[in-house]
Amino acid sequence: MNNDFEADHVQALLRSLLNSDKTDFTTKFALICLIKNKVENKGLGKVAQETDQSKAQAAIMVSCARFYLAGHDKRLRN
Repeated sequence: MNNDFEADHVQALLRSLLNSDKTDFTTKFALICLIKNKVENKGLGKVAQETDQSKAQAAIMVSCARFYLAGHDKRLRN
């Protein structure tokens, strides 16, 4: 039950950030990379291929998105 609530909360947070005019394009792109990697369970190589970047760049974007989200929701640290 608690996991469903947290999943719904995270989903709502991601949706609000992706739909917000205050969230810049680079942040949205990083969030999309994170979603592809962690939610859709795709490897960094696949994320890189789908987003037309190198695997190292995809890893950096995923890391940046995690850092960004940690600043918005303290429960998401680790």
